[in-house]
Amino acid sequence: MAKHYNLNAHFGLNLSISLIFSLIFTLILSTTVVYLEVTNQLKHLNDYKIETIQIEDKEDFFNLSHTQANSNYLLTDDITFSSSDLEKINAFDLNGNFNGQGHTLEFNGIDKSIFNSISKNSTIENLKVEIKGVNLNDSKLSGITLNNYGTIKNCLVEFEENFSTLSTYNLGGIAINNQGEINQCFVYIKVDENISNLSSYSFGGIVTNNLNEGQIKNCAVISISKFLSENSADYIFTHSPSYIDFGYVYSFNYNQDGINNVFALKECLYSNDEFDENISYVELDKFYDSDLYINDLGFSSAQWIIKDGELPRLRGNTL
Repeated sequence: MAKHYNLNAHFGLNLSISLIFSLIFTLILSTTVVYLEVTNQLKHLNDYKIETIQIEDKEDFFNLSHTQANSNYLLTDDITFSSSDLEKINAFDLNGNFNGQGHTLEFNGIDKSIFNSISKNSTIENLKVEIKGVNLNDSKLSGITLNNYGTIKNCLVEFEENFSTLSTYNLGGIAINNQGEINQCFVYIKVDENISNLSSYSFGGIVTNNLNEGQIKNCAVISISKFLSENSADYIFTHSPSYIDFGYVYSFNYNQDGINNVFALKECLYSNDEFDENISYVELDKFYDSDLYINDLGFSSAQWIIKDGELPRLRGNTL
C-alpha cells in the first residue's frame, strides 16, 4: 500500500516550532529590555543619591548653600556666629533632612534666617537656635526659616532682640510663612521696647502667617513684647504706626483648623490670636511645670530634658 504524506500535519508541526521559537525570542528580548531599563534606573538613582553631610564648624555651615540639593545634614557641635559672619551666611532652600542632634546655632547681631525655605518632604529636628542683639530696618527675620512647607519638630528657639530703629518689620519665632507642620517645639521670644520710627510691625511668637494647610500643634511659646504690654495703648498712639499685628502664636491665621494644642503666655493686652479656642493662654508659672510638656504636649524624654522649675532643654546626641 502506498504511503500518503500528510502535508497539513507537517506544516502544522513546523508552524508550532516556529511559534515556540518566536515566543522564546520575544521573551528573551523583553527580559533584556527590562534588565537594561532597571540597570539604567539604578544608575540614575545612584547619580542622585542622598548625601549625608556633617556640619562641624562655621566653615561647614557657610558652605551649605553649595551642597547637593538633596542632602541630609547632621550638626555635630555647637556653633556661634557674630556680626562679622553676616555676609558669609547664605540662607538656602532645604531639600532633605537637618538633624541638630541637640546642638545649638547661636547668632549674635545677625539679621538672617537660617533657611530661605524648607521643602514639602524635608524635616528639621532636634535643633536649638539662639538669636541675640539684632538691629533691623525694613526686614524679615525668623528663628529657623522664612517659608516652611515641610516638618519642623523638637526644636527650641530663644530669641532676644534689642532694636534701635525699625520701620517695616515681620518677625516669626520659627517661621514667617508656614504651610507645613510645626510640632512639639518650644519658643522663648522677647522683644525690647526701645524702638523708634515704627511704621508697621507684624509679630508672631511661632509664625507670622499660618497659611493654607499650615499646622502648629503640641507647642509652647513664651512671647513677651514689652512695648505691647501694660502701656501698649500709650505706645501705639504715641508712635502712630500704620498697623501693628501681634500674636502670641501667629500674627495671621488663614487655616482655622491648623492650630491644635498650643500653650502661650498671656502677657499683653492686645493680640490677634487671643480668642483662638485652640490656644491655651496661661501664666508664666505653668511653663515651669513638667506636666505641661510631658502630659499636655507629649514631649519625649529621648529629645527633651524636662524638670520641674525649669524650662525645657534639648537633649544632646538625639540621632
